[in-house]
Order: sequence, then C-alpha cells, then structure tokens
Amino acid sequence: DPSEVSQLKLFIDKLQLRREQLRIQQEDIAETLAELDRLEAQSQDLLAQRASVRTKAAG
Repeated sequence: DPSEVSQLKLFIDKLQLRREQLRIQQEDIAETLAELDRLEAQSQDLLAQRASVRTKAAG
C-alpha cells in the first residue's frame, strides 16, 4: 500500500529527527555535568584552603 509506505517513511524521518535531538541534549547534559564537576572541585579546593588557613592561624 503506497499510503503505508509513505507513512512509514515519515515515521522513520521523525524517529531520526528525535534521535538527533536527544543526542544534542545528551551532549548538552554531559557538558553541564562536566561544568558542575569542575565547579564542585574548585569549591572543595577553596574550602580546603580556608580550613588550612584557619588551622595555621589557630596553631
């Protein structure tokens, strides 16, 4: 049935588009997670530095 073939092709096109959208979102999420990891590590370092300064000042 030509109508069914046409519908299946359209469905495949939509699947491919959705897959691409999800891949882009996945990349964006990975970048955001990496940035959060970097910010957390930076904050942990600053916290450790502050604790070190307090320890030296108290000692």
